[in-house]
This record gives sequence, C-alpha cells and structure tokens, in this order.
Amino acid sequence: MIAAKVEQVAELRSLAEKASAAMSQTPPSGTPNVNRMEDIIVKMVDLQAEVQTDVDRLLVLKRNITDAINHVQDTNHKMVLELRYLNYKPWKAVAAIMRYNISHVYALHVAALSAIEVPSENAHIYLPSKA
Repeated sequence: MIAAKVEQVAELRSLAEKASAAMSQTPPSGTPNVNRMEDIIVKMVDLQAEVQTDVDRLLVLKRNITDAINHVQDTNHKMVLELRYLNYKPWKAVAAIMRYNISHVYALHVAALSAIEVPSENAHIYLPSKA
C-alpha cells in the first residue's frame, strides 16, 4: 500500500510539473487554471501525509512482530518467522535459505506460529492462520 501511495505522489508531482510548464507558456491574454496547480499540490501533500501515517503504523507493527518473534525459543522457528515476516521472503526462498524442503518449512511455520505469544496490549496484531 505504501509503495502504491508513493507512486501516486510521484505521478502527482509529475502532473504538477506539467501543469506549471503549461501555465508558464500560457499567453498573458489567456486564463490559466491556477486552481488546478493548487489542487494537485493539496492532493500531493495529503497523500504524503497518508504515506507517513502508513509508514509509522508499519514501523509499530513491525516492532510488535519482532518482539513476538524474539520471544520464540526454538532457533528454527525463529528463523522461519524472521525470514517470512520480517524479510518478506517467499516460501521457496525460506526453504532454500534454511536448506529444508518446502513441506518441512511449512511444518516449522505451523509449529512456530503456535509458539507465538501475543501480549494482550498487542492482541490486535494479525497472525495468519496456522494452516
């Protein structure tokens, strides 16, 4: 979501640059749409604020996930959770890194999830199903 919003900001910035170039080429007798540039800038600023809010939320969530993973005792369980949820590795990459077949990694994952303890103040954290 964050990457999509950052891309939207870049598109708005490009649009603003095009709008300002078009406005500077408008003959004095024309009536440039000054509000168009203002609207683009307002949308850009709003979207940048949304991106910052999303990033802040993501950092808190990632800290909560890291804390939960750090409380897991088994090294293999901890590794599968870190690779998957902190490093965003696909399952095949997790299996390759850990040098296990993918079905063993899935079994480790199920066991690792059962070892996760979500503190009550973080009960809103989404954990995938254990299936």
